[in-house]
Amino acid sequence: MQNTSKKYSITTVVGFEPAPEDGMNFTPAKSEFVSQFDKLLNDMQQVTEEVVRVISHQDFHQYIHGLITDSGPRFKSIVEESYDNKQIKKDIDEKIASDFQLIEQSAKSCENVRDVYEFDQTFSFEDFKSTN
Repeated sequence: MQNTSKKYSITTVVGFEPAPEDGMNFTPAKSEFVSQFDKLLNDMQQVTEEVVRVISHQDFHQYIHGLITDSGPRFKSIVEESYDNKQIKKDIDEKIASDFQLIEQSAKSCENVRDVYEFDQTFSFEDFKSTN
């Protein structure tokens, strides 16, 4: 990714698809980054949802009796519905998409060395030695 802030870095490996018309492949692919990012956010929210908060601890019920109900909004729903969360997630998704677009454009320049790659995949040194 374009690392403008020096705060993050993700890496993908670029390779040739077997059929030239299929272009290049990326491992992991953009969809995998987006999927893992979504999973990470969900896991973080799930852990936070499961952590017992002081206000929920039974020893404090005598002090807050009647002020808090179990039917109130939970942490995960509060976070997922917040404008800031939605905006930041959108910004990160856009950053991943724009960085992959740059990677895809840069990878096109590798197409001119596909012949070298294919030669390397099929070359047999033993066969070469036997012809001389």
